[in-house]
Amino acid sequence: MRVEGPAAGTRHGGYRLGRLGWRDLPQVAALERQVFPEPMPLGRLVRVYLRPGVVYLAAHPVGHRRLAAYFGFERWPGSQGAHVLANATHPADRRRGLARALLTWGTAWARERGVRWMVGEVRVSNQPQLALLDALGWQVGGRLPRFFGNGEDAWLVYRCLDDSP
Repeated sequence: MRVEGPAAGTRHGGYRLGRLGWRDLPQVAALERQVFPEPMPLGRLVRVYLRPGVVYLAAHPVGHRRLAAYFGFERWPGSQGAHVLANATHPADRRRGLARALLTWGTAWARERGVRWMVGEVRVSNQPQLALLDALGWQVGGRLPRFFGNGEDAWLVYRCLDDSP
């Protein structure tokens, strides 16, 4: 059984926020190729998307099917924890608060359904993402040497969802 997500129709400026549909997955793969040094291929994205407990939220410009941003996480079975899969915004849609809106909405939604903490990994070179997470109450738990395939270190980041919205 798939975990249900936020209702469609929520707005953020000129964008509609809602669940990412399976028809959006090719756009996710294209966006990952554009913004991540090591993008997830479409086949793997499909397999991840179909796993129980996986939730992907998306932002689309109102009246368009073009993907502007997305945030994905997976609740671990039998746990109160979840792992962030990815958070990305198309370069043409940056500086509009979409990543913040999706992260805020996603963590609130997860908290309402029993998730008490989230973890993720962020490249040490990704200062904009680290600054956003810091502003949203995330903490750095430690450095993961050579975590990524290209040898780059990652920061292990986490957020306890019980303490603040």
